[in-house]
Amino acid sequence: MTPCHGEAACSIEMSVMMACRMQNNFSNAACAREEQSIFRCTAQAEAKRKADLEQKRKGEGCHLLPKKASKLLKRCCDG
Repeated sequence: MTPCHGEAACSIEMSVMMACRMQNNFSNAACAREEQSIFRCTAQAEAKRKADLEQKRKGEGCHLLPKKASKLLKRCCDG
């Protein structure tokens, strides 16, 4: 699940798990599936965060880093 702007990653999964625990007298065993869902979601969110940071570091994201922009401009306009 990809969070929308301003939405915390895995907030829906966390809400589902908390509702399950409340309905089951805060039993971990009764809500193991919901807990695993949170673990999967957070692992995916962390992997996406790292990939996004790496893209940004390389200048492959939505915005070019100044160094990358200068390099592209030189290649384009100095010919």
